This record gives sequence, C-alpha cells and structure tokens, in this order.
Amino acid sequence: MLFFQAMALYTHLFFDLDGTLWDIERNTRITLEQIVHHINHEPLTALSDRFIERYHVNNDRLWELYRNQGIEKDKLRWYRFYLTLKDLGIDSMAMARELDRAYIEKSPLQTSLIAHSREVLEYLTGKDYHMYIVTNGFNEVQFRKIRESGLEEFFRGMITSEMAGFLKPHPRFFEYTLSQTGAGRERSLVIGDSLEADIQGAMDAGLHAVYFNRSQNGKVPEGIRVIHTLTELKEFL
Repeated sequence: MLFFQAMALYTHLFFDLDGTLWDIERNTRITLEQIVHHINHEPLTALSDRFIERYHVNNDRLWELYRNQGIEKDKLRWYRFYLTLKDLGIDSMAMARELDRAYIEKSPLQTSLIAHSREVLEYLTGKDYHMYIVTNGFNEVQFRKIRESGLEEFFRGMITSEMAGFLKPHPRFFEYTLSQTGAGRERSLVIGDSLEADIQGAMDAGLHAVYFNRSQNGKVPEGIRVIHTLTELKEFL
C-alpha cells in the first residue's frame, strides 16, 4: 500500500479530465440534446430523455469493453448510438453514424467545468507544479476539449491512451506517462474520479493518487486519500 506523502515531495501532478475537471455529465447531456434535435427525427425527439438514459447505459458498457480490448474505438463510437436507437425501437445504422459524427463535432465545444477547477488550477500553477492531463478519451475530442474550455493554459501537455497504446488502469499507461514527462515515480501524484482507472491504476504502477469522490458514493478502500471538492487540494498541495 502506498501512503500519501507530504506536499513538498511532489513535483508532477497528473489530472484526469472527464469528471475531474471537465463536467462530463452536464456537457454530455447538452450535447445529446443538441444532436437529437439536429437529426430532426420526430419519434427520437419525443424520446430524448429516454435516449439520454439509454445512451449512458450503453456507453458505459462499451467503454468497459474498450478498456478490456473487447471492442475497437471506431466501432464503439457509432455502436453506442446504434444500441441506444435499438432500445427505442429505431433500427438504423445510418442514423447511428450520423449521431456519432454530430456528437464528435459538438461534444468538445462544451465548456462546463467541475466546480472550482480554474480556481484550483490557478493556485497550483502558482506553486510551480508540472501539471499534465492523463485521459482515456479520444485524441480528436480531448485536445479540442481543453482548448475550448480554457484548460490548455494550465498544463504542459496531455497524455492519452491512444498515445500510450494502453488505457488506464494498465500500468503501461502510467509507465509511458512517466517516460514522456520525465517525472519521478515517487514524486508524482494522480488526481482522478475513477477508483479503478485513475486510483488503482496509478497505485499499481507505483504512483501516489488522490480519489476525487465528488458524489461521495461507494466504499473507498482503506489507505486511499479522498477529496470531495477540488478546493481540498489546496489544503495539502
């Protein structure tokens, strides 16, 4: 078990993006509402709330498959929409692909951030930490997200699973991150909202981690440092 260290020992901070800084729940809902109306298909528009509900179920399931190499990226992108349409009684691969194109175009343009993101990042920038984003998201989406939402200025770079060739929580993702950033293992801290992908993944690779449990749900294993709001980072960094 890795124990949390004093703030003076850390030089590199690695932030997850979706759900940690970028408000994926709010931004996804806004995007899905936009693309449902973009399709202009009356039955689909009438079922927009049900569409959003089923999208999240199918997206989460397919991302789990993707993390375990059970589905390719290109299929995941459109197939989550195909399954969602099927759940609503609409069997249309063409519509699923159109929804995928619209989602990839519009999603990165959303700019809602998790509360206190900018405040905390400005504070940490003043402390001269070397800060990077570490994400499993797709390159064509994640780089646009940080530009559009104004996060790019705070980070020296971003490491994606596509760049690393491995997805979090695979230890090779974090090994790649260390090699690309010149960070020392014992002087690196990962901050994320996923116990499996961010926290356990980092710890398995020998890095320290802080679990951002914003919803305060679920049991957290003993020995893991937990925060419920990003402002808590200012108490020890």
